[in-house]
Amino acid sequence: GLSDRYPHQISGGQQQRVALARALAVEPRVLLLDEPLSALDATVRIEVREEIRRIQRASGIATIFVTHDQEEALAISDRICVMSNGKIEQVGAPDVVYRSPSTEFVARFVGKVNDIEVEVLSSTKARLRGHKHEIEIASAGKGGGAAGGGVVVGGVARLLIRPEDVQIVRPDSARTNVRGTVKTINFGGATTTADIEIDGTTHLVRIADSTRNMQFRVGDPVNVAFDTERALLTRGGAA
Repeated sequence: GLSDRYPHQISGGQQQRVALARALAVEPRVLLLDEPLSALDATVRIEVREEIRRIQRASGIATIFVTHDQEEALAISDRICVMSNGKIEQVGAPDVVYRSPSTEFVARFVGKVNDIEVEVLSSTKARLRGHKHEIEIASAGKGGGAAGGGVVVGGVARLLIRPEDVQIVRPDSARTNVRGTVKTINFGGATTTADIEIDGTTHLVRIADSTRNMQFRVGDPVNVAFDTERALLTRGGAA
């Protein structure tokens, strides 16, 4: 047992479990946890996180969990409130906040994005800035927030798109006409990063589904396919 030990004699994970037990002993109506896992190593952090989640669900105590770890917030929450400089940017279920960010800050802060600069040709089409390749933007969300809104035809915008909504495919694929050459490709677990040269300019592309994408090698010609349905389109710099 831990009852006869001092705090310095137990591990960080045990310390956090004891602190949680003490907080729950008084049966609070609301429990505030302020970055309780920040000092723990990765493996213990996940274990304690899951334990907190199980206890919270079993007890039914309303819990406010403060964290700067985006993965932690997505994994443990029923609802997420994303704040920047004291201002609420978005409140919603974890999957909604991740898949449908309402502002540029949320898109960049919660998870990874591909940041693609485009020239807006019409309400349905855009062109990679400085290139001839066009992509569909009809279903892309028109963001405001940190970007300030103001996406206009003829102007420059930024398309923020999640790694799982980008694929590199064989050059004979009919899905896209954005063609390039693989310069580097790096396996990163859940996400693969690749440098793709398009019309002489190299672009860093983040892609999910790593096993499929690791079939490509440096020097291979590829097409880059974008699913813009859940992308966020925000105002870019001056044209």
